[in-house]
Amino acid sequence: AQQLLETARPRAAPDARARRLHRSARVRRLQKMAVLLACIAPLSISGAAKNRSAMQLAGYKAVRVHYGPMNRMIMSVRINGQPASLLLDTGSTQLILDAKAAESFGVTPSQRGLRYIRFTKIQGELLPVGFVQNISAGSMSFGSSLVTLQRSLHAEAAIAGLDGVLGLDILLRHKALINCQTRLVFFK
Repeated sequence: AQQLLETARPRAAPDARARRLHRSARVRRLQKMAVLLACIAPLSISGAAKNRSAMQLAGYKAVRVHYGPMNRMIMSVRINGQPASLLLDTGSTQLILDAKAAESFGVTPSQRGLRYIRFTKIQGELLPVGFVQNISAGSMSFGSSLVTLQRSLHAEAAIAGLDGVLGLDILLRHKALINCQTRLVFFK
């Protein structure tokens, strides 16, 4: 038994060395792969950005967006011909404008300028619904739309210079496809 133990020890050392060598070879392979990916990924991303077909979809119009504080997607639009910034919010069911901003865009309570004829409830608060004659973003015209008017949006929205929220009513109506990586939203 003593002799068996002595013969087993010398073999243990080469086995441990073999495992260390195998482990270090595996680490080197992973490092090489990481370097290769780090070199290829920027090329493929920049190639996609240069390739116009990657930024177009047949039958859709692309609208560029930018990211604001807390990685929020913001779209520059024109409301009744006036520039505005809207938060793209897939969690909101409707187009919402700050009431003061809406007034500066010429948004009226109804198509005929009559008193508010419709109200909607958001988070328990009854809010008036106005009418936007035209809303557009880039080359995409969304046409006229009902819009909920909120007296004041969240304080952080006002700080970020947002005039409102672009919600699912427009996104679904125009079959929007959002590509976060290219910062494009496609509308039909």
